[in-house]
Amino acid sequence: MKIAATHRAVLAATAALGVFVWATACINKGYGAEAPLAVKGVTTKPATQATNWHRKLEPWVDNNARDPVLDPGYDPAYVWLSEPGARVDQREGAFQFLLTTTTFTYEVEGACATVSYHARAFQTLVKQPDAKELFSDLLERGNDVGKLYGLCGLRETEDFLEFRKRIAPFRERRDVVASQFGCMVGKESVGSIAEGIVAGSTPRKLLHPYREK
Repeated sequence: MKIAATHRAVLAATAALGVFVWATACINKGYGAEAPLAVKGVTTKPATQATNWHRKLEPWVDNNARDPVLDPGYDPAYVWLSEPGARVDQREGAFQFLLTTTTFTYEVEGACATVSYHARAFQTLVKQPDAKELFSDLLERGNDVGKLYGLCGLRETEDFLEFRKRIAPFRERRDVVASQFGCMVGKESVGSIAEGIVAGSTPRKLLHPYREK
């Protein structure tokens, strides 16, 4: 009887340990919110030899900047696109575009719902081997919109618990930034955008063309 009781106790302890390990794994993988996306050709491992090339880039300055209050559709990043060699499908251009933009634009823009320049730039950076460092830099040096794109990228490239710590202050914010979806331009609170990032829905949409089928 003592042996049987001891055996049952061992089985109970083993089961409890198994539940603890499973629960810990779930938390670390972010279950309860959408897990990081599987993206074709993308590694979430940090680059082994980071060059910090992005540190040399600064937000582009529009010398003929317009007042966004008087012109709600104004965004210096779109003016930058007219500069010679400005391309969001190259890492330097993509990073500078997201460092400059003042509008949080989702995956499509315009009446024809074409893939937004913001989504293209985001996709370009996610594919880089040093993607985590790029998005960390956006979070550090970007304006509010740039920081939100940085958080979108970190949602996919770093440990979920660490990401939750980074985004926590943004989830409480009620101040607004310019936002665009399709042809609709308006204002959206930083906290509302942050919630979409935590849930994974916003990064998923920005990365849609690169998701595994």
